[in-house]
Amino acid sequence: MVPVICCVALMMLHTSKINKEWHKVEKRAVRVRAFVSRLRESPEMTEDTMLQGVLEDVRETHQRAQALVQDYRQRSCSMCRYCEARKLTKRLRRAHQDILCDVMRAILATNAIVFISPPAVDHKSCPYLGLFLPTNDNASAGADAAAAVSSDPDCSCCPCWRPHVHDQVISLNRLVEGEKELAGITGEPSLLFPGLTKFSLSELEAATDGFSEEKIIGRGGSGSIVFKGVLDDKLIVAIKKFQDPAESLVACICNELHLASELHHRVEDNNIIRILGYGHKVIRKHDLVETSIFLVREFMVKGKMDTIIYGSPHDDWSSRFRIIKGIAYGIDYLHGQGISHLDLKPTNILFDSDMNPKITGFGRGRKLNKTSTEDDSITGTIGYMPPEYILDGTISTKYDVYSFGVILLETISGMCRPESAPHKASVEWAWEAHEAGRRMGDLLDQSLCRKEGQLEEVRRCLKIGLLCAQEKPADRPAMLGVRLMLRGDDKTTKPTRPEYTKSRHPHPRHDGVFSCCF
Repeated sequence: MVPVICCVALMMLHTSKINKEWHKVEKRAVRVRAFVSRLRESPEMTEDTMLQGVLEDVRETHQRAQALVQDYRQRSCSMCRYCEARKLTKRLRRAHQDILCDVMRAILATNAIVFISPPAVDHKSCPYLGLFLPTNDNASAGADAAAAVSSDPDCSCCPCWRPHVHDQVISLNRLVEGEKELAGITGEPSLLFPGLTKFSLSELEAATDGFSEEKIIGRGGSGSIVFKGVLDDKLIVAIKKFQDPAESLVACICNELHLASELHHRVEDNNIIRILGYGHKVIRKHDLVETSIFLVREFMVKGKMDTIIYGSPHDDWSSRFRIIKGIAYGIDYLHGQGISHLDLKPTNILFDSDMNPKITGFGRGRKLNKTSTEDDSITGTIGYMPPEYILDGTISTKYDVYSFGVILLETISGMCRPESAPHKASVEWAWEAHEAGRRMGDLLDQSLCRKEGQLEEVRRCLKIGLLCAQEKPADRPAMLGVRLMLRGDDKTTKPTRPEYTKSRHPHPRHDGVFSCCF
């Protein structure tokens, strides 16, 4: 009797494991299809054949896994099911890994920097939309919408706000109405975003000579234009103008303002850009409405990091290493405040007059109240998104660690002679350089790495970058640990090479079932 009970218990355990692994495979396949669909919407993606290949590979893996599960469930012999259960669990785990490899290899093969924008908003899902976007209802429409959403625990459009609003419906109503009352007042402190200034349109026009084309210093995503401006107190600022932004973009702008409000007392020397305030205007022309939103931040004189990595051969290793340490400090500071950036990339790192790096672009940032969470949407920049987010929607501070690792590896690959890193993704190239060992010095432009001990420093940083870009979040160090390793105060462990960075040549299928290669 006891052996029978034990067998039944084991059967139930294995069945539970099988169902769990099958659910993971099914969920991952669905998310990959959504991910590829969003990629195809981007004009930068011309490799449509490659994307179709990913879908076919994932579909084949999914169908094979489904057939195995169905075959297992249809077996009437309990002993046969018992014998097959453990093997099937392993095969399903392999299918799970195969989908990861297919997608990540495709991403490495694209070599394109693609930003997947947030999905369209179907409702007034950001508490602040009523403030920035006009409505045809009465004056309290924005506040009513904010109140409705503030009680919605599933709202994810303005992610940093969600954990904090459930008990603030009444106060939020009052704040929105109070902000509207101050709409015409110049330079008034913001009620919704404490610590920030709500600039009037006249102030912003005066600062930019009426938004003169001569004041344009850059153009960003989503059609935004950046102007150089001078405020009444002679402070030089950058003013970013968003013309007729979609609701999803407004939510990101509000998200950035909310996080800036939380950080405004503490960003002086923490490698975080300082947002001073915002402004907006609404123009009604018959049935048409034009909306503009403005972000006002400190002016960064020396441009973006992507120009340092790939466009400035005069920045030697000492300069690059100093920048990397500054970025690591900034990310560690954010994590210490419970904030994950979730869109770290070279274009979101700017430099002041002393070449100090400042992190910007907090539209996707989130304040996490727990170690990790899941996000059903897919948005971010290809190449800097970690595997667990792409495939499972998992968000944690380790997301930023992965992005930092890629930036660090890019910084090193940018020091190489052109023929040493030809058109390869930085993670894939870095593994080849790491395994080259002592021969790595032959890959670098020697004019950028002349001082004694610098080559060894580069090797250590390459290893740190690979540790940060590990496949599993648990294998990546925390940013405090990264800072210690960069200073040489902590030993670096040996990174494990992800399967998807290895040779793409076909190899035999595992158990005759699944393949990890294209």
